[in-house]
Amino acid sequence: MIIMEITTDDIKYFIRNGAFKNGLTTGISKEEVIKIFGNPPNFQPQKKKNHAIMGWGALNIYLYSSIVTDFSINDTFNYLDNLNMETIEKETVIRYLKDYSIRIDSTYNSFVDKDDTDCISFNDITLGFLKNKLIYISKGKWEQIK
Repeated sequence: MIIMEITTDDIKYFIRNGAFKNGLTTGISKEEVIKIFGNPPNFQPQKKKNHAIMGWGALNIYLYSSIVTDFSINDTFNYLDNLNMETIEKETVIRYLKDYSIRIDSTYNSFVDKDDTDCISFNDITLGFLKNKLIYISKGKWEQIK
C-alpha cells in the first residue's frame, strides 16, 4: 500500500509552504497524522523527554505530547515499499530555491547507506541528495541526518 507519492510539484509546494499537500507538517496532532496515513506499522511511545515515533518504512514522524515536532522521509529506507518518489535532481531544487529567493542556511555531507549524501538546510527543512538525486526530506529542528 502506497502511503505517499512525491513529485517535483510536491517538493516545490513543500519548499514554499513547509507542508505537503496531504497536510503533513509540523504542529499537527497525532490524530491528524492517523487520518492522513492510517495507523503506523511501527510505533514507539514517548518516554519522558524522548519523542514518540510513528513509522511507515520510509516515513518517520516524531511527536512530543502528541504533536508533530519533526518528520523525515528517506527513500533509501523504503523497506515497506510504500513511497513513490519521482526522480528529482539537486540542480532542479537549487534552481527553485534561487527563483524564490530562499536562502540556504547550511550545506553538509552525511554518510547514509554507504555513500555520501549532500544535504542542504533552510527554514527548518533538510533535503538530502545521493548522486544528485533527492532521497531525503525532513522538517523540524530535532531530526536531522548530521
